[in-house]
Order: sequence, then C-alpha cells, then structure tokens
Amino acid sequence: MPDIPSQLPTVLADRILLAWEDLDIGEMSIRLEAEFTHRLDASRLARAMDLLLDAEPVLGCRTVFDGKTPFWERLPRGARGNFIEAPDEAAFAAFRDKHVSAAVGPQAEGCLWRAPDGDKFLLRVSHVAADAGGVKEVAARLSEIYTKLGVDPAFAPEPNVAGSRASEQGLPQLSWRGRFRVFFNSLRYGWKHGRRPGPLSLPTWDAAPEHPVDVVRHLPADRVARIAGYGRARRATVNEMLVAAYYRGLARVGGWKPGIPLRLQITVDFRKWYRGGRPAEGICNLSAFDYIHLENKLGANFDETLALVAERSRARKADHPGLVDFGVYPLIKNLSYPRVRAFFAWLLKNMVSKHLAMNTLTNMGAIEPGQIRFDEPAARAWLWSPRMRPPLFGAGVSGYAGSLALTVGATPGTRAVAEKFFDTLLEELPG
Repeated sequence: MPDIPSQLPTVLADRILLAWEDLDIGEMSIRLEAEFTHRLDASRLARAMDLLLDAEPVLGCRTVFDGKTPFWERLPRGARGNFIEAPDEAAFAAFRDKHVSAAVGPQAEGCLWRAPDGDKFLLRVSHVAADAGGVKEVAARLSEIYTKLGVDPAFAPEPNVAGSRASEQGLPQLSWRGRFRVFFNSLRYGWKHGRRPGPLSLPTWDAAPEHPVDVVRHLPADRVARIAGYGRARRATVNEMLVAAYYRGLARVGGWKPGIPLRLQITVDFRKWYRGGRPAEGICNLSAFDYIHLENKLGANFDETLALVAERSRARKADHPGLVDFGVYPLIKNLSYPRVRAFFAWLLKNMVSKHLAMNTLTNMGAIEPGQIRFDEPAARAWLWSPRMRPPLFGAGVSGYAGSLALTVGATPGTRAVAEKFFDTLLEELPG
C-alpha cells in the first residue's frame, strides 16, 4: 500500500476556489443530503468516514499558505474527526448550516440523524477540494468503503495518491483551430461581460452580507417526467427547460425591460463532456462556467423562450463548452497566490461596482443510487449548491431517481426574493 505524503500540491482550481473563499464571496462548501428508509450502522459509517480521509488523501488535509503558493498538509490524527451523530433535528440542521473551512479541514465531514421516519445523512465537502461532480465521487467512495467494512471490519482502502487532480485531465486535445476558437470566445465573452449596462439580476444588490440560509424546492419524479416529455416534443433537454423557466422567472421578479441584457452563467462538468462520463482520476474540481445569453430577446411566451435557449445551448455545445474562460488560465496559472487573489479581488470589485454580475444556474447533475448506498440506496437525495453572498445569486439543480431539487443560498434579507423567484420559476415551467 503506497504511503501518503505529508504534503500535497495544490492545482490551479484549488487556488482559484481558495481565493474565492478568502474574498468571502460565499461559503465554498457543497453538501449532499440523503434520506433512508432503513437504519444505517453508525459505528461502521464513522469508520468509513475516517478511512475516506486516507482513501482520497486531499480530504484528510488542510490548506497552508507559505507566502507564495498554498499547499495541502495532512492533518494529525487528533484533528481529523469528521463524523458526528446528531441527537435531534436541531443538531442536524446546525451541522447542515456549518461551513467547511479549507484552512481547518478535514475537507469532508458527515452527520447522521436517526429521525423518527428514517435515517438522514449529510455529507459536506469543501468546494476548494471538489466540485459537485467531485462530491458525488466522494459519496461513492464512502459508500464503497462502508460496504466493504460490512464484509471485512478490518478493511483499509488503498490511498489514491497517483490520481491527477488537475483540470487538464478533462480537456480535449485541441487543434490550432480549436485553440483559436477558445481564445476568441474568451475575448468575445470577456468584452461583452465588461460592457454596460450590466445584465438583469434579481434584486439582491442592496442586501447585507449576512450568514446565508438555504431555500429548496423539490420536484417529484412524475412532474419531472412531464417536463422531460414537454421538452422532447420541442427538441429541448430538461436543463434547457430549466434555463428557459429561470429566464422567465428572472424577468418577472427582476422587472426586466427591453434594453437590459438577459445573461445567465451556467456550469459544464468536464467528466460528462470530455471524459465520456468517467470519474476524475482524483477528487477535484473538474468543471467550469459557460454562458447561455438571450441578450435583448425573451420571447412572448415559454415556448418562444425555450426555442431561443435551445438554439443558443446547441451553439455552445458545438463550440468547446466550458472552455470560455480558459483563455485567461495560462495568464494566471503561474502567478503567485497573492496575485491570483488580487486578480479575483479586482474582478469582483469591478463586477459589483458596475453592476456587471450575472445570476447563475449550476446543473450539479444526477446522483446515482449506487453513489449514496449504505447497504440499501437512499430513498431521496439532493445536493445543496454553494451559498453565495449578495449581490451574487447562484441557484443549483440536482437529480435523484427521477426527481429534481432546486436549491440556493440566500440571506435573511434576500430569502423572500429567492422564495418568490423559485415559485415564479415553477409557475413558468410547463408540466
């Protein structure tokens, strides 16, 4: 069995997310919540959580900054406790509400609550270490360890010390023409995003940066099936249906008027697009932003909006999706961490002062039943999106067993806006 190094290098995605965390643009954690109809073995789950920190070594670390480049440092045995059993609902909610600090570690923590109607489990992971796809891979690794401990209580997983955590593992081999397209798209979208007037956004600009609260809407499988059927009849995906409803909800709640650009930031998972659905080699961030912009066209009704969204979505899928921002990566890859942080501080200040920040919809993908299986799969599961601070607003969607969950982190001052927006989005969504 390979030894685990006491220190691990950070990759560029780690440093970018760490800069976002340092700048307090939000709580850089992603949480997976699951409900079960059977009882879990708490002692076995606690053991599996501890072994997880060795199976994927970055999870058993904290970030350390040496003045130039942060690195991952393995936690001492006494500082790696990462599992609790909540005595009641309030304690479970308090665990859900707490942020994972990359600088404190560990990067993955779990909580079990034996609710009267069935066990509930929450896995929270630092976004500095992993994106939503990575969190699902963490859950799958945990489920595997839990299962093997049930057969052999002395089981110890082999540490994944060789698996790459770099974004390059998800990138295609680009021709010179492809590289030009990526660079051209970076310039084109960068120019567009820096122009005034800024895009329409939900009315959160004047909200105080208070501690975030969560808002969620669950869509049952039967409604999702109707939504999917409606989209298929119009050559549109469920994600494109959600984007269209997002735009129409944004226009209603945000008070859109012609002349205000309609722009939306989305995410692209490289595992799906460039790795054929295969997991990353190591737990990491392997996704990036992309954009589906309608600019000054909304459409008179949902079907017209959907047609516009589907057209623009197909165009992006055919033109290196997820690589729009990669034109600047070579410029910052070799910068010291203070300069990376300074770059994003300047970018954030510019976006906020000029009202250029656009709203986000993160499709975190489907959680497969095998990824959250403790002897038996979960009855229900979903991902909580990272909680952003105003004026940033980033909603997320995840799926499980045919159902969908829409989540967002709001603040006490913006919760009413978030609630109204989700209700309006669901009103606009056919099915």
